[in-house]
Amino acid sequence: MKLVYVKWEDAHAAGMGWIDVDDVDTEPVIVHTAGWLAAQNSARIVLVQTTATCNDETQIINSHTIPKGMVLEMKTIEGFDV
Repeated sequence: MKLVYVKWEDAHAAGMGWIDVDDVDTEPVIVHTAGWLAAQNSARIVLVQTTATCNDETQIINSHTIPKGMVLEMKTIEGFDV
């Protein structure tokens, strides 16, 4: 697996409870995430926080799935393949 940095725009709620329509938040929420690229397809990428090798098998924990339509940038961080 390759270690990657992903910059992406997250969906977010306008707030807790009722708000005035004029107070709707239209600003983007930009997120920066780094992790091991465990899987991807045409629609999504899956990053994991932690990997381990047990009995010659790779195990993962704490996965994070990001829709590709929300990804603004993805870069490989060289030298950290597992």
